[in-house]
Amino acid sequence: MAPPTTRGNAWRRATNKARRNDHRCGKLWYAARVLRRFTASDLVAVADYPNRKSAQAWLNKLRHAGYFRTSRNGNDEAIWTLIRDSGPVCPAIVRARTSVWDFNTEKEYAIHAQRA
Repeated sequence: MAPPTTRGNAWRRATNKARRNDHRCGKLWYAARVLRRFTASDLVAVADYPNRKSAQAWLNKLRHAGYFRTSRNGNDEAIWTLIRDSGPVCPAIVRARTSVWDFNTEKEYAIHAQRA
């Protein structure tokens, strides 16, 4: 998908936030790139992120856009694997949270709905 032709304030805010890469998602993205395979608890600890629940939501959005894969061993916490490491800048969740804009590749990826 191409970026929207009319870029409103929401798009501009997401663009500026991701380009700065100093926001919380930047910490999570950097930690995920370093760790490659991790649990959500590991990621939150390494990134020094204050909220595990919002980190989990961020991971799920990027999983549905094709950045992460999950696996489980019994009843243990899910293990996340980074499968699309596009570069140092954190992907931005945009368009009313229905797509992800990747500033490293300058491409937009749809967030696919979770299958039941």
